[in-house]
Amino acid sequence: MTDNIKCVNCQSMANLIIHRQHSHGLCDGFTTILFYAREMQKLAEEVQSYSREHHIELGDIEWKVFSDNWPNIFIHNSEQIRNSHVLFLASFHSPQTIFEQISLLYHLPKYLCRSLKVLLPYFPTGTMERIQIQGEIATAYSLAQML
Repeated sequence: MTDNIKCVNCQSMANLIIHRQHSHGLCDGFTTILFYAREMQKLAEEVQSYSREHHIELGDIEWKVFSDNWPNIFIHNSEQIRNSHVLFLASFHSPQTIFEQISLLYHLPKYLCRSLKVLLPYFPTGTMERIQIQGEIATAYSLAQML
């Protein structure tokens, strides 16, 4: 039963992506590349499988770390980004993964993509966050500003 729900959600996400591509003029003959956080690989592959005639290519990112635990990110075939529509399926499930993904997002436009859209299925800091007394920090606002 859970697999059926996932497939329906992937199909819905693929349909939403394709619909938005049409409504924003992105089905213009240029390639669409879907990059993804490592935790989103299965979802990205399922979304791609539902893209059918509006073919979405999967991008290949190597998510490694240096010996000091700072991100060591490499985009394979980065030359293909130029003039392509780029989608990034993010996963901000933990503070440790946010920095590496934000770093990637800040650099993708430097490869001269035609457009860049971030898909964030779940915004974790936005759940139950309220400033109730002076001095509390709304981290959801901070994260939204970074994006």
